[in-house]
Amino acid sequence: MATALSHMTGFIRTIAMNTIILAAAGTVGMQILAVCMSGYNLAYIFYTGTSQTMLPIGGALYGEKDYNGLRTLMITRIKIALGICSVIFILFEIFPEQIAGIFGLHNPSVMPLLNIVFRLFALSVPAGGLAYVVRAYYQATGYQNTASVLALLEGVIFFVPILYLLAKINFGAVWLSFVFAPMLSVCVILIYMQYKAKKEGKNNFLMLGHEKEAKVIDFSVENKIEKAIEASEKIRKICIQNNISSRSANILSLATEELCTNTAKFAYGKKSKFIDIFLKVYADEIILKVRDNGAVFNPTEYINESGQEISGLKTLNSLPVKIIYNRVIGFNTTIIILQCK
Repeated sequence: MATALSHMTGFIRTIAMNTIILAAAGTVGMQILAVCMSGYNLAYIFYTGTSQTMLPIGGALYGEKDYNGLRTLMITRIKIALGICSVIFILFEIFPEQIAGIFGLHNPSVMPLLNIVFRLFALSVPAGGLAYVVRAYYQATGYQNTASVLALLEGVIFFVPILYLLAKINFGAVWLSFVFAPMLSVCVILIYMQYKAKKEGKNNFLMLGHEKEAKVIDFSVENKIEKAIEASEKIRKICIQNNISSRSANILSLATEELCTNTAKFAYGKKSKFIDIFLKVYADEIILKVRDNGAVFNPTEYINESGQEISGLKTLNSLPVKIIYNRVIGFNTTIIILQCK
């Protein structure tokens, strides 16, 4: 929904920009707007690239309750996004006329004004990058409504009124609306999430708890159907050795067998020779992760070319567990969360 709203608000933004800027500065304003939007689209490539890369990795880490890893991911993505955006910002500040020429604007009479407003507009590049990273973070960690509200605030609710008011004051100040809207939106969202975190007993606006102590066991088996039972039995033995109840051991054993069987059938490839299995045992829950680098395959929703479901976790779907699937940096990653009673 957040991604869809971003595209929908982009349409409304375009109408608002064309209407307000044409009224404020005529064809000269529209020529400058065309250059600014072309520059924005260049930065947008890096916004979306960083954010979309973050989504599956963040989702997998959040599903595993690897909060330290998620914090590291967030910091890394902010550094990468702002680093790239800073380079683009510097280029925009130093070479406004040359960039305008690349995008087809060569009118000498427009250049004095463009030199001023394009440099103001360049401030929106790091501001927009930060807003995209924050939105992707809340999407990855399950706060879809928060991400959607951020998209609406930045795209329409703050942007259009600010654009209108600045156009009434001074045409040169109009371009600051591209800076104020994302920064104000991020501030509002982070303040709200900080308030929500206090109510829910979380550390801060990242909405993460403390990393709990856990015992982690991992091993690999060959990506073959006949190895699924072997993996299942190994999980059962590990559970018994770690004083896990027979009920939980049976559930995890069945889950392992079904996941490995489906993976061997449908996600096999030249590179996919092994299936990695991780078991993370907490005091109140157990997390099972099954990972392979075969063909893209979601075991929870696998449909063939004719639209018929040919695989599903029939047994697993009937068990009291939570199932999460992500495609993370070339790996099919399925996470099973079992609450201990």
